[in-house]
Amino acid sequence: MDELKKPPRFYIAIGASAGGLEALQEFFSAMPVLEGAAYVVIQHLAPDAKSVMVELLAKRTEMDVMLAEDSCQVLDRTII
Repeated sequence: MDELKKPPRFYIAIGASAGGLEALQEFFSAMPVLEGAAYVVIQHLAPDAKSVMVELLAKRTEMDVMLAEDSCQVLDRTII
């Protein structure tokens, strides 16, 4: 992770159903990296489903993509 990154000024939240992964990939493929912004993506999944969102979105953007975990820090130009 880039050590010069700081907390974002803006948080952009996006929600998607279990079938919305393709739309998220298309969105982030077309979305420029915005200075001062971080994206929080919430996807509905079955309780026993394994998410592959981090791996798939990381291939479509220059932003860092990471899985949200307890006490993780949201940084500028990041998708979480």
